[in-house]
Amino acid sequence: MGATHQALLMASVASVNHALAIYNKLEEWWTCDADGATITGAHAATSASKIVSTGSVSATTGHLNNALNFAPDCLYRATSLPFTPATGSLYSLGVWLRADSLPVGAIVPLCLGEATNQNATDRALQMLVLSNGALYARAGNDVGGFDDAVGAAGEVTTGAWKFLQAERGTNYVRCRVNAGSWVSTAITANKAPVNNQAISIGGDYNSTSSLWLNCVDGLIDEAFVATSVLTDDEWDYLYASGSGISYSALEAAAGF
Repeated sequence: MGATHQALLMASVASVNHALAIYNKLEEWWTCDADGATITGAHAATSASKIVSTGSVSATTGHLNNALNFAPDCLYRATSLPFTPATGSLYSLGVWLRADSLPVGAIVPLCLGEATNQNATDRALQMLVLSNGALYARAGNDVGGFDDAVGAAGEVTTGAWKFLQAERGTNYVRCRVNAGSWVSTAITANKAPVNNQAISIGGDYNSTSSLWLNCVDGLIDEAFVATSVLTDDEWDYLYASGSGISYSALEAAAGF
């Protein structure tokens, strides 16, 4: 076997291994290809319901197939998850975002866990983008607060697709945009969502006051949650040099 063929074979094997490892870590993946009163996850058929105030959401051309176009204020919320978040659990969140605006304060493309008040202590892992384009990964802790991994300003810009990644590890929370550098901070103490186990897509839901805040103005595509951390190589595989990997492509590469 020539060196070129051997290299191609090794790359193919690595690709299959990455796809299979990611597939086995997934809990749910919403392709965001179609809108409706509910959207159903492609991995475990988890239903997320649309919550609308004055805005709207519709399907449009996305980064991979279609995407959901959010016009504030609205989000999708899944409450019957295929897993039960627990203290000490590991989580990963990934999503493609093309923001139309970055308003004062923050937007929340993806969040695991819900607040019972106006702070973030009940959320297991929250992904935020500030008005200056900085990505945050926020983890609630057991001492009544939260820990933030804070990215650099300007990494998220309007009108451009960005792959946002956030992880909660054993003793850290970290995030990055595309294939950039990870930013990480230590977690003060571990905590799971204490109020209700839910995921919100496109905004942040407060279950006590039934308010939705920090809603996205823009497009969201291929949103997923895993109950494990991913390796850097696995994240790079999903980013695919900017092309991205759809759920159907991941499933096929994993052999399902």
